[in-house]
Amino acid sequence: MRSLKANTFILPIILLLSSVFHILRWTIGHDWGGDFAGYLSQTVSLYNGTLDEFIIYNKFTIKESDAGFGPIAYPWGFPALLLPAYSLFGLSMFPFKLTILFCFICFLVVIWKMFEQTLSRTENILMVSLFAFNPLLLSHSDSILSDTPFLLFSTLSIYLMQKLLFEKPSKNLFIGLALGLFFSIAVSIRSNGILLPITYCLVIAFSFLLKKGSIRSPIESNQTINPSKHLLVQHVANLLLPLAVFLIIQRILLYSLPYSENVHLELLFSNFSFKSFTSNVVEYSFRLKDFFGTGYYGMGLYLLSLPFFILGIKRSVNQDHFFLYLIYTFLIILLLLVWPFTQGIRFLFPLLPFYLFYVFLGLRIYPKKITHLFPHTLLLLIFTAASTHHISLNLLNGRAHPDGPYSKEAIEMFHFIQENTPLTDSIIFRKPRVLRLYTERNSFYPKFTNIDNEVLVDWYVNDKNHDLDNENKALLITKLQTDLVFENGRFMVFRILN
Repeated sequence: MRSLKANTFILPIILLLSSVFHILRWTIGHDWGGDFAGYLSQTVSLYNGTLDEFIIYNKFTIKESDAGFGPIAYPWGFPALLLPAYSLFGLSMFPFKLTILFCFICFLVVIWKMFEQTLSRTENILMVSLFAFNPLLLSHSDSILSDTPFLLFSTLSIYLMQKLLFEKPSKNLFIGLALGLFFSIAVSIRSNGILLPITYCLVIAFSFLLKKGSIRSPIESNQTINPSKHLLVQHVANLLLPLAVFLIIQRILLYSLPYSENVHLELLFSNFSFKSFTSNVVEYSFRLKDFFGTGYYGMGLYLLSLPFFILGIKRSVNQDHFFLYLIYTFLIILLLLVWPFTQGIRFLFPLLPFYLFYVFLGLRIYPKKITHLFPHTLLLLIFTAASTHHISLNLLNGRAHPDGPYSKEAIEMFHFIQENTPLTDSIIFRKPRVLRLYTERNSFYPKFTNIDNEVLVDWYVNDKNHDLDNENKALLITKLQTDLVFENGRFMVFRILN
């Protein structure tokens, strides 16, 4: 009875402690990253019913700017997820971060359920805890980005695939409907969510081609009327249900929400090169080290884990989930390698549960339980100590963000622009989507060597702390007639008189 109670309460305790760690790690405000501003601008347009207007002004920002700030419109799933927080609290960052934290907590529950049949109870506790108190994930939760929600629905989709394909669920109809729904949610958050239904189709194809017979029909074979034919029809119908639901929802969304032109294939074909491919191979071969820590010790822990990861794959070849996990992992890695731009560790988040799972299986090579659990426990202690250190530094700093649009200087600059510039004016600023979010003015960041007397711009905001911006300021002032109308410790606002 005591063991049962401990098993019942251990997960809620981990979830509660993880939530406390995340909240204490948060800073007040946000950094200057433009992605969060793009997502929130779409959320605001959903709330105001101005989706087409958003497409128009963000298209101006993207097309007129020299740097690649992203697509004209992200998929609408993540902005929709942020909509309840915005409708109640406006642009306050804390409720948005709570929304992402909720997704992370749900993710922990999913991996607990996913691996509870293949990992021991202690291993599963350690698995969930390594995510719950990971310093990288705690730091990442301070940003309003789609990575954590996508991690949730990606992992949840894999879990439901596992149940539908390899178990005999009593509620197979419900699971099939839910799987199709989660396919759609994942794609609506990130376009690369399309890899999930592709994985589903490939796993089914591999199972039949290799005649493993591991995909089990949830219909028992004791049907009285033409049992074999009836079983086959029912089985195929069950397998096709998630795909049918996914396609129906996607078609509805296609006609319900405005989508800008899909730039992903255009970017892939126009920028792919062998050089970018080889660069990505090098980058992603070692990028998982960030999960283990910074510096040499993170790299060392990652390199130590690699042999056990390979051994874990070898030990799981005959398990039902083998093709499911490996195919999804392969597709994500393939996409990242051919994509011409490096995306960093956050695009590897969906692979982390499976990487750690295989490491855990590989560590079982040690015969004694206490021996093969020692590395997991030591890593958890390292993670917890590092996270506690980062939290203490954050609290000592008054939870102030070192740099971002919620600083006193930035708020003063935004207020000046709101009070002194017409809504129709255009403003040059190095973070145009952030400026648009907080001032409702069109903004862009051009290539300054192309600016001349015919430029259609009204204002320029200079960031004194940005070296390139200071070089651009000198170039712009020599080419155009300007008037300094506002200055504080961080920003200078110039009216362009030409």
